Amino acid sequence: TATVVVTMTIADPKALAKTLDPTMTDTQLGGLARQFIADASGRVQLISAGLPALRVPVYAAPKPVSAMTAGKQISFKNAKDTESKVSLSGRGVDQGVGASHYQSMVAPFEFGASSPRKPDTKTAPLTNRSMDLQDVGASSTVPALAKSGGNVQDGVISFGVSTWGNWASIINFSEIDVQIDTNGDGKADYQMVTGTAKGLDLVLVDTYKFNPNGSTTFVDEQFANGVAGNVDTNTLDTNTMVLPVSAAALGLNLTKSAPISYRVLTRTQYNLDKSGSLVPVDTTGWIGYNPVTPKVWFEGAAASALFVDAPGATLTVHRNAKDTDSKALFLHLHNATGTLDGSGRGPAKAEVLPLKVGGGNGNGNGKGGNDNGNNQS
Repeated sequence: TATVVVTMTIADPKALAKTLDPTMTDTQLGGLARQFIADASGRVQLISAGLPALRVPVYAAPKPVSAMTAGKQISFKNAKDTESKVSLSGRGVDQGVGASHYQSMVAPFEFGASSPRKPDTKTAPLTNRSMDLQDVGASSTVPALAKSGGNVQDGVISFGVSTWGNWASIINFSEIDVQIDTNGDGKADYQMVTGTAKGLDLVLVDTYKFNPNGSTTFVDEQFANGVAGNVDTNTLDTNTMVLPVSAAALGLNLTKSAPISYRVLTRTQYNLDKSGSLVPVDTTGWIGYNPVTPKVWFEGAAASALFVDAPGATLTVHRNAKDTDSKALFLHLHNATGTLDGSGRGPAKAEVLPLKVGGGNGNGNGKGGNDNGNNQS
């Protein structure tokens, strides 16, 4: 036996485009755009005198990555100032055309919680690491719709999740759940679950209502990251995801304050307790959030949970006048993974920025990430 090193060289990374294998169709199940990754393949031929030639297939799935940041903090002039700007900076991705287009995207949230990196598990350590929670947060389009005169019943609540390891894909062997308490009794009234549909290469987020008799009722279905596969949001080989749900599907009265609590759970088919029973890989505690009057919310050209992550792009940040110590979570979906071994900070997909009220303008945009110790991306 022998080990052969095969090097793939990309002369012009800016020329990378998201091309579909010609043997595949771009839609499934009656026209839904599928997810896919661009790839390149070939073979290495080994020849030895007197022996048959040996042909070994080789495969790679290269993709461009961004190196974007939202800065070090979000500053407000004084306690009366409830609006600020975030200026995005760094290196974005914007290449390819049509269905082959790569465009770096960012999802901002009201920060919810951070979770420390867990020790490696003996069984399936890489799979379980990919479900080890890092940062979570929540966002809502309800305030932006209300401000623009839109219909708040069309509002969407989204939950952002980053983990301490990349997953190849969110499939039936791995799952991210969000449980939601809408009546304040400390018990889950709804549960969001990542999954797939037979015959569809696309991550879906299904929401179920818990009934008093112990049964569940399906109430909503959304695409992970809020878009179908015709828009690249880097759902494969990554550690970030956005889980959306229709606010109306949760039975909330969106014309007034609607406080809820949520917690995030992750699961794999390989995480067992001492009795051999499947248990969550990780879970947060209950986190308070108000989708109608959040502590922090973001505004762009339209009411959305997802925005173009490009140098010079700006987002308007609104804070609740009573809140002075909140934080914001930014998930840069197309950034490189960065350092996830817990040893220190580095370029990464997840950024946590503190809100600073008084003492300066702007968001302290610099070349590096933020210096908030709650995020160890």
